[in-house]
Amino acid sequence: MNKEIVKYPTFSEIDFIKVYCALNFKNGFSPILKHHELEKQLYPFYYFPEFRELFQDIVPKVDYANPENSYLDLELAFKTAMIFGILSPIYESGEMKSIIQCNEEMANEILAHTTDEILNGMTNLFSEMHKTDGPKLVRQNL
Repeated sequence: MNKEIVKYPTFSEIDFIKVYCALNFKNGFSPILKHHELEKQLYPFYYFPEFRELFQDIVPKVDYANPENSYLDLELAFKTAMIFGILSPIYESGEMKSIIQCNEEMANEILAHTTDEILNGMTNLFSEMHKTDGPKLVRQNL
């Protein structure tokens, strides 16, 4: 019998959402999270070598016919964050939204359990995402 070695990501998609929500709270942004909008906003950063470690457990969904419709699939992470109480769903017509439920204590705990390397990467990503004129990095294909 052959043994298979399974390599788990050091930074999972639920870790990504948890840190994203903590940074969102710490930076004072709106607590309303539009799922598909975030997935589409994150997509361009997936290909940047600077952020590769952050996206190791996240799958891109590429629409080759209409590239502007490509996104990162974070559905499982959103559902898991709802179970953990980090997100609360908002039911409106058509678009899935959530309210980020982080408070000071929760955000501090999440960030305290994140490595400095990942936290620096997420902080840089968060900063780039929230610039008014979009990402300034040059995209490099994997």
